[in-house]
Amino acid sequence: DLYPSDFCLILGDVMYPTGGAEGYRYGFQEAFKHYDSPVLALPGNHDWYDQLQAFQQFFIQPPDRVSPPSRSPELPNWFYYLD
Repeated sequence: DLYPSDFCLILGDVMYPTGGAEGYRYGFQEAFKHYDSPVLALPGNHDWYDQLQAFQQFFIQPPDRVSPPSRSPELPNWFYYLD
């Protein structure tokens, strides 16, 4: 690892300008495919363009090669608690 870390926290707008499955697949999944720690993400306003469908697919029910959140949040109550 070039920059080792325990996790990655994305604070909104994972995809820009609009969220969508193809954008997440190429813009997120490919970018993080070698990152082995959990990825925690909060949706930003640009992630809501498809009513969070792609965001949920990649962060609530992650595809292969994407680290799942340590706890899977459920809509509409998004939060993470790290101890």
